[in-house]
Amino acid sequence: MAELQEMKEEKPVHILVIGKTRVGKSALINAYAATQDDDARNMVAIEGKNTTDISRTVESRELKFGNTKFIIWEAPGLQDFTESDSAVTDRLKSTLKGSKCSYINLVIYCTPMNRERFEQSEVNAINHITKAFGNTIWRNAVFALTYANRVLPPAECDTDDKEKEWFQSRIKEFENVITRILA
Repeated sequence: MAELQEMKEEKPVHILVIGKTRVGKSALINAYAATQDDDARNMVAIEGKNTTDISRTVESRELKFGNTKFIIWEAPGLQDFTESDSAVTDRLKSTLKGSKCSYINLVIYCTPMNRERFEQSEVNAINHITKAFGNTIWRNAVFALTYANRVLPPAECDTDDKEKEWFQSRIKEFENVITRILA
């Protein structure tokens, strides 16, 4: 019976959160951690309020939910005036390798939904990630539309159904652009 109770520790799930500077990467991590773990406030990411708060290091946070251990890797922002995207991705690759992280299970690319359109700097960041890690980085990826709470539908969306339809069309616009970039 004791043998049955001894469960082999499973490999942790590695999640990489990446995107441009100030797009809500830390806020996304904090929001998720707060919904899953009562002690999350002791493990959360520092959210930047100004350029001096922006992290230049690759940060990892370990969270455990049930029997599953998650290691969330937060990359410094891309398309930032303080350093090149190559420097960011080189440091990210080096940190992952040094930690013996051989596989990223999930990539979460953060992009703000509160902009009118997908900016060229966003395209540049995605292209740089692809160049640095290869096309396979996107196989297990999701695009998180951050700051959706700051997006207001136009006044003509005066019913819940119209508002829902408008948000769905905005999401579809992002999906179409992302699909074209990754093609």
